[in-house]
Amino acid sequence: MSLFDDWFAQLMEHEGAYSDDPRDPGNWTGGKEGVGKLLGTKYGIAANTFPTLDIRNLTLADAAGIYRVRYFPQSFEALPPGIAWALADAAVNSGMSRAVKWLQQVVGSPADGLFGPATLRAVQSAVQQRGAAQVRAHMLTERALFMAALPTFSTYGRGWFRRLFSLKAF
Repeated sequence: MSLFDDWFAQLMEHEGAYSDDPRDPGNWTGGKEGVGKLLGTKYGIAANTFPTLDIRNLTLADAAGIYRVRYFPQSFEALPPGIAWALADAAVNSGMSRAVKWLQQVVGSPADGLFGPATLRAVQSAVQQRGAAQVRAHMLTERALFMAALPTFSTYGRGWFRRLFSLKAF
C-alpha cells in the first residue's frame, strides 16, 4: 500500500456516509447555511467545494480519485508519513492553501500556500533539526487553534478534535 492508500483508509474512518445536515455550511453549494442547494457531503466530499457533483451517488473510487488529485498530490509522498497525513487532512477540512500555509509557518518557509521544492526543503530541514513528530505536533496545534475559533466549533468541534487527535497517534 502507498502512503496515500494508508491515509485514505484512515480518512474514511472519519468521513463516510452521506450527510445532508442543514446546519453544516459545507453541505450547501453556497458554503453557508441556507445558501444555494443542500446537496450534502459523502466520503468527505462536500457541496460547498464541489457544487456541480452528484454527491449522493458518489462512489468510493470516485472519492479516492478526487482526494488523490486535490488533497494528497504525489509530491506529499516525499514527506515523513505523519506530516503528509496531517497536511492532507488539514487540506480536506480547511483547503490546500491554508493547510500548506500552516506547514510553511511551522517550518519557517514563506507562507504562500503553495507546496513546492522550497517548502519540501524547509520541511526536511525542520525535521532534521526538531524531528518529524515535533513538526507535526506544531502543525496540528496551529490547526486546532484555527478550528476552536470557528463559529461552528460548538456544534462540530468535538468530532474535529477526535479526528485531529487520531492523527497524533500515527
